[in-house]
Amino acid sequence: MTRSRTWTLGAVVLVVAILMAGWFLLVSPTRAEATSTEEATISQQQANAQLLIALEQLKVQAQDLPAQEAKLAELEQRIPTQPGLPSFIKSLSSISSKANVVLVSLEPQLPVPLVVPTTVQGVTPPPSTDDTSAPSSEVPPATEVPSTVQYVQSTVTIKGGYFNTEQFLTKLEGIKRSFLVTGFDVAPDVDPGAKSGDVVTHLQVRVFYSPPLVGAASGTLSTTATS
Repeated sequence: MTRSRTWTLGAVVLVVAILMAGWFLLVSPTRAEATSTEEATISQQQANAQLLIALEQLKVQAQDLPAQEAKLAELEQRIPTQPGLPSFIKSLSSISSKANVVLVSLEPQLPVPLVVPTTVQGVTPPPSTDDTSAPSSEVPPATEVPSTVQYVQSTVTIKGGYFNTEQFLTKLEGIKRSFLVTGFDVAPDVDPGAKSGDVVTHLQVRVFYSPPLVGAASGTLSTTATS
């Protein structure tokens, strides 16, 4: 091999080495960085698209906000955060006046937490000791679960004619406040000033309310409505 060919071959090898070094040192890292940047851009675009979808959902929900607030206000009117017996007495006074009966009194007791009976799930009945008997089908025992709702047990006393008392009981169902009549008794009115056919009715009523979970106010209740 002549000296010129040797220099030529060496120059070619040097050029190839420079090109390879440039690829590994400059081109390859730049392509990797560009790929990483492209992936990050795609990921950000996807995140932006998800944010836009969430924003549209919030806009739709915001349109229903007034209706939801109205439902919440109605619910708070039916089950307020306080016993609110004065307002309940006011409602009773209104319907008693319309039914032409006398609201004598409302005698409340202390608030009591509402307890909901339920059945324990997943309880295995005890095995039968008689091999010839059929498998036991005992119902799981019932338990009591406390709720956040409380009620004030009260006795409502009214006086008036029998048919007027019926009207009062009918109008009682129209009160927006949540309550439950657990029992009542009707007896003739023996007061000297009572009219013929007048009766005295005692209603056992549970007036419901839902105190706040934190910082619920406590106190005694003693409210009486007189005619």
